Amino acid sequence: MHLRMGDGVRHGQPLLVVVVLLWIVVPASVVAQCPCNTSANVAALMELYDATNGAGWVNNTGWSRSPSTALCEWYGPLGCNGGEVSSISRVNNRLAGTLPAAMGAKITALRYLHLDTNNISGTLPPEWANLTGLVDIYLNTNRLSGTLPPEWSHLSTLQGLHLDSNSINGTLPPE
Repeated sequence: MHLRMGDGVRHGQPLLVVVVLLWIVVPASVVAQCPCNTSANVAALMELYDATNGAGWVNNTGWSRSPSTALCEWYGPLGCNGGEVSSISRVNNRLAGTLPAAMGAKITALRYLHLDTNNISGTLPPEWANLTGLVDIYLNTNRLSGTLPPEWSHLSTLQGLHLDSNSINGTLPPE
Protein backbone atom coordinates (compact mmCIF):
# COMPACT_ATOMS: atom_id res chain seq x y z
CA MET A 1 0.00 0.00 0.00
CA HIS A 2 1.30 3.42 -0.87
CA LEU A 3 0.40 6.51 1.18
CA ARG A 4 0.67 10.02 -0.07
CA MET A 5 0.40 13.20 1.91
CA GLY A 6 -3.24 14.12 1.75
CA ASP A 7 -4.49 10.53 2.12
CA GLY A 8 -5.63 11.29 5.67
CA VAL A 9 -2.12 11.47 7.06
CA ARG A 10 -0.96 14.89 8.14
CA HIS A 11 2.61 15.94 8.12
CA GLY A 12 4.11 15.61 11.57
CA GLN A 13 1.50 13.20 12.91
CA PRO A 14 2.47 9.66 13.80
CA LEU A 15 1.49 7.02 11.29
CA LEU A 16 -0.16 3.92 12.61
CA VAL A 17 0.90 0.86 10.68
CA VAL A 18 -0.92 -2.37 11.30
CA VAL A 19 0.88 -5.55 10.39
CA VAL A 20 -1.16 -8.68 10.17
CA LEU A 21 0.75 -11.90 10.55
CA LEU A 22 -0.83 -15.05 9.26
CA TRP A 23 0.38 -18.32 10.66
CA ILE A 24 -0.38 -21.20 8.42
CA VAL A 25 -0.06 -24.57 10.03
CA VAL A 26 0.57 -27.35 7.56
CA PRO A 27 0.02 -30.84 8.89
CA ALA A 28 3.09 -33.07 8.82
CA SER A 29 1.34 -35.37 6.36
CA VAL A 30 1.19 -32.56 3.81
CA VAL A 31 4.77 -31.32 4.21
CA ALA A 32 6.80 -32.26 1.16
CA GLN A 33 9.16 -35.09 1.96
CA CYS A 34 12.18 -36.34 0.14
CA PRO A 35 11.85 -40.11 0.33
CA CYS A 36 15.06 -40.74 -1.60
CA ASN A 37 17.13 -38.75 0.88
CA THR A 38 19.18 -41.77 1.96
CA SER A 39 22.88 -42.16 2.50
CA ALA A 40 22.99 -44.89 -0.18
CA ASN A 41 21.47 -42.56 -2.78
CA VAL A 42 23.76 -39.69 -1.78
CA ALA A 43 26.79 -41.99 -2.14
CA ALA A 44 25.64 -43.23 -5.56
CA LEU A 45 25.02 -39.73 -6.88
CA MET A 46 28.35 -38.55 -5.54
CA GLU A 47 29.99 -41.22 -7.73
CA LEU A 48 28.51 -39.42 -10.74
CA TYR A 49 29.72 -36.11 -9.27
CA ASP A 50 33.26 -37.41 -8.75
CA ALA A 51 33.51 -39.20 -12.12
CA THR A 52 32.38 -36.12 -14.05
CA ASN A 53 34.32 -33.38 -12.22
CA GLY A 54 31.41 -32.09 -10.14
CA ALA A 55 33.51 -29.27 -8.74
CA GLY A 56 33.75 -27.88 -12.29
CA TRP A 57 30.02 -28.11 -13.11
CA VAL A 58 28.25 -24.88 -14.00
CA ASN A 59 25.76 -25.56 -11.20
CA ASN A 60 26.40 -28.11 -8.46
CA THR A 61 24.13 -26.62 -5.80
CA GLY A 62 23.41 -29.07 -3.02
CA TRP A 63 25.69 -31.85 -4.29
CA SER A 64 27.76 -32.91 -1.29
CA ARG A 65 28.73 -36.02 0.69
CA SER A 66 27.38 -34.25 3.77
CA PRO A 67 24.45 -32.38 2.23
CA SER A 68 22.81 -29.55 4.12
CA THR A 69 19.75 -29.74 1.85
CA ALA A 70 17.52 -32.67 0.99
CA LEU A 71 18.54 -34.66 -2.04
CA CYS A 72 15.31 -33.62 -3.80
CA GLU A 73 16.55 -30.02 -3.62
CA TRP A 74 19.90 -30.69 -5.27
CA TYR A 75 20.31 -28.94 -8.59
CA GLY A 76 19.41 -31.27 -11.39
CA PRO A 77 16.59 -31.80 -11.44
CA LEU A 78 16.54 -35.11 -9.65
CA GLY A 79 13.39 -37.19 -9.60
CA CYS A 80 12.32 -39.47 -6.84
CA ASN A 81 9.87 -42.37 -6.78
CA GLY A 82 9.37 -43.84 -3.35
CA GLY A 83 12.80 -44.13 -1.82
CA GLU A 84 14.60 -44.44 -5.14
CA VAL A 85 16.18 -41.96 -7.54
CA SER A 86 14.13 -42.23 -10.73
CA SER A 87 15.58 -39.45 -12.90
CA ILE A 88 18.78 -37.47 -13.23
CA SER A 89 19.13 -34.47 -15.49
CA ARG A 90 22.45 -32.64 -15.84
CA VAL A 91 22.08 -31.15 -19.32
CA ASN A 92 24.66 -28.65 -20.60
CA ASN A 93 26.31 -28.32 -17.21
CA ARG A 94 29.98 -28.91 -18.10
CA LEU A 95 30.20 -32.52 -16.90
CA ALA A 96 33.63 -33.84 -17.89
CA GLY A 97 35.11 -37.25 -17.28
CA THR A 98 33.67 -40.73 -17.64
CA LEU A 99 30.41 -42.44 -16.79
CA PRO A 100 30.69 -44.27 -13.46
CA ALA A 101 30.23 -48.02 -13.96
CA ALA A 102 29.15 -48.59 -10.34
CA MET A 103 26.10 -46.39 -10.81
CA GLY A 104 24.50 -49.33 -12.63
CA ALA A 105 24.39 -51.34 -9.43
CA LYS A 106 23.41 -48.51 -7.10
CA ILE A 107 20.60 -46.54 -8.77
CA THR A 108 18.63 -49.49 -10.11
CA ALA A 109 15.25 -47.68 -10.19
CA LEU A 110 16.55 -45.03 -12.60
CA ARG A 111 14.09 -44.45 -15.45
CA TYR A 112 15.33 -41.24 -17.10
CA LEU A 113 18.94 -40.17 -17.51
CA HIS A 114 19.68 -36.88 -19.29
CA LEU A 115 23.39 -36.06 -19.46
CA ASP A 116 23.41 -34.58 -22.95
CA THR A 117 25.43 -31.63 -24.18
CA ASN A 118 28.37 -32.04 -21.83
CA ASN A 119 31.98 -33.17 -22.20
CA ILE A 120 31.69 -36.80 -21.03
CA SER A 121 34.25 -39.13 -22.61
CA GLY A 122 35.16 -42.79 -22.47
CA THR A 123 32.94 -45.76 -23.23
CA LEU A 124 29.45 -46.80 -22.28
CA PRO A 125 29.64 -48.92 -19.11
CA PRO A 126 28.44 -52.53 -19.61
CA GLU A 127 27.44 -52.47 -15.91
CA TRP A 128 24.60 -50.11 -16.76
CA ALA A 129 22.76 -53.19 -18.05
CA ASN A 130 21.59 -53.46 -14.40
CA LEU A 131 19.50 -50.31 -14.89
CA THR A 132 16.65 -52.48 -16.17
CA GLY A 133 13.98 -49.82 -15.59
CA LEU A 134 15.56 -47.24 -17.90
CA VAL A 135 13.10 -45.71 -20.35
CA ASP A 136 15.19 -42.89 -21.86
CA ILE A 137 18.91 -42.21 -21.98
CA TYR A 138 20.17 -38.93 -23.41
CA LEU A 139 23.94 -38.97 -23.83
CA ASN A 140 24.04 -37.09 -27.12
CA THR A 141 26.55 -34.31 -27.78
CA ASN A 142 29.35 -35.61 -25.59
CA ARG A 143 32.70 -37.24 -26.44
CA LEU A 144 31.76 -40.88 -25.88
CA SER A 145 33.50 -43.55 -27.95
CA GLY A 146 33.52 -47.28 -28.49
CA THR A 147 30.54 -49.49 -29.21
CA LEU A 148 27.19 -50.17 -27.65
CA PRO A 149 27.79 -52.85 -25.00
CA PRO A 150 25.96 -56.12 -25.83
CA GLU A 151 24.93 -56.27 -22.15
CA TRP A 152 22.60 -53.34 -22.81
CA SER A 153 20.30 -55.76 -24.62
CA HIS A 154 18.91 -56.46 -21.11
CA LEU A 155 17.43 -52.95 -21.02
CA SER A 156 14.02 -54.22 -22.13
CA THR A 157 12.09 -51.09 -21.04
CA LEU A 158 14.38 -48.74 -22.98
CA GLN A 159 12.39 -46.65 -25.46
CA GLY A 160 14.89 -43.91 -26.31
CA LEU A 161 18.65 -44.14 -26.65
CA HIS A 162 20.15 -40.85 -27.79
CA LEU A 163 23.84 -41.16 -28.61
CA ASP A 164 24.17 -38.82 -31.60
CA SER A 165 27.08 -36.38 -31.81
CA ASN A 166 29.50 -38.81 -30.14
CA SER A 167 32.09 -41.19 -31.55
CA ILE A 168 30.13 -44.38 -30.98
CA ASN A 169 30.90 -46.75 -33.83
CA GLY A 170 30.40 -50.30 -35.00
CA THR A 171 27.20 -52.19 -35.62
CA LEU A 172 24.35 -52.71 -33.26
CA PRO A 173 24.71 -55.98 -31.38
CA PRO A 174 22.25 -58.68 -32.57
CA GLU A 175 20.70 -58.69 -29.09
